[in-house]
Amino acid sequence: MALHNQQDPETHESMRHLDKKALREFRVNGYRRLAEEILEERDWGPYEEEALGAAHMYAQAGGDAQLSQRARDGLFAKYPRSMAVRRIKENETEDENDETPSKRPSPKANE
Repeated sequence: MALHNQQDPETHESMRHLDKKALREFRVNGYRRLAEEILEERDWGPYEEEALGAAHMYAQAGGDAQLSQRARDGLFAKYPRSMAVRRIKENETEDENDETPSKRPSPKANE
């Protein structure tokens, strides 16, 4: 939540002095780092499902498709009936349905 609230999650200092580009970069790197840390940990015990779900979410927010896929693969392999897997499937279905055709004019429109 610190990243979302424009605070450095480690120092809790405000990041409001950053311009939009720098703030976005800081957030992306922070989310990616969180995903990496979660996936590096091997013993989540009974919280593994939640950890993999969080790693997937953070990797997506961090724009890291490879980390996101790694977390997704772990969830689908170990917890195929979990709420996190259902949410991912729903989001993927929504994304597929939201894709709109290209807005480029067809060649016939220029004739």
